[in-house]
Amino acid sequence: MSIINGKACVVDGKPVDKVFSNGEQVYGKNLASGTNQEYVMGYGIPNTVWQDGYAYLKLPLNTAGEILPQDPHSFWYMLTKGTTYTQTIWFETDATVKDLSEAQITWHTGAGHDYQPARVQKLGQNSYKLVSTYTWPGKTYNNVRLFDIGGSSSAFDLSTGTYLKFGKLKLEKGSVATPWTPAPEDALN
Repeated sequence: MSIINGKACVVDGKPVDKVFSNGEQVYGKNLASGTNQEYVMGYGIPNTVWQDGYAYLKLPLNTAGEILPQDPHSFWYMLTKGTTYTQTIWFETDATVKDLSEAQITWHTGAGHDYQPARVQKLGQNSYKLVSTYTWPGKTYNNVRLFDIGGSSSAFDLSTGTYLKFGKLKLEKGSVATPWTPAPEDALN
């Protein structure tokens, strides 16, 4: 029996990596554990607080270059050279949109930032999905900090609006961003 509906997809008691329906990928296993529980986003700005299932930050802000998970909830993962990965961050804000094409995700290692373009998709009023796909080139350091947003103040005017909320975070293999599900180890425990 397979289960998806907001949980990991499990077939015969084992998590699967991907599920297709009518030739389209509809599920990708979340490789990032702990994204279904409290985490803190911030960096050089006030850190978020956990509220109603979101990492919540009160606006307005005068500046915000980078927004990333803060310790102890940093999301570090060992990536494999030549493998394509997709990071997705769901968020909400009522800040004024400036230029959504300015958003970036940095794939950060001990050697520094590796900024990659991110696509921002508007899902509804004040609701967005930020997606970055990258084939990992392999580096001296392959332990990568994920969900590090760059260019947020270029994409949105964070001096306007009243809030910024981060919902679910997802890392999956491949180039398709599928709906959020917890990592299998989070869903099956």
